[in-house]
Amino acid sequence: MEALTLWSGPNFRIPFTTDSFVEDLKLDSIASYSLIQDKKFIGFGQYYERLGHIHLARLIINPQFRGRGHINALVNGLIALGKDKLALDKASLFVMTDNPPAVSAYQKLGFAHTVYPESMPMVNIHYMTKSINAHIEKTI
Repeated sequence: MEALTLWSGPNFRIPFTTDSFVEDLKLDSIASYSLIQDKKFIGFGQYYERLGHIHLARLIINPQFRGRGHINALVNGLIALGKDKLALDKASLFVMTDNPPAVSAYQKLGFAHTVYPESMPMVNIHYMTKSINAHIEKTI
């Protein structure tokens, strides 16, 4: 359950019901997408506008498929969708400080540690941002 709490955020109710799961992840109000390949669930993520950025949230790759570069497709796909919908040229995300593989993956995608301009919503997290200049292909 600790992993679920870290992924879902501080306001997610545990134990959860189907209704509370949908409510707490804001599935009806935040753009939410799954990455599917060969009818297999590879990953999930959301995006919304936050502080003038396409903010990526609740990014996760199925543990069976980690380490294969799927995060690139998920992140780039979400950014492309967000850019089309929100017309913004910067992206942001939060990542747990104790998740070096994720930090490294986001750095390889061009994200850099940035000072968050407000009070941090959680402890032990990095705020990372990147500019979006080149064409990003929709993959999800």
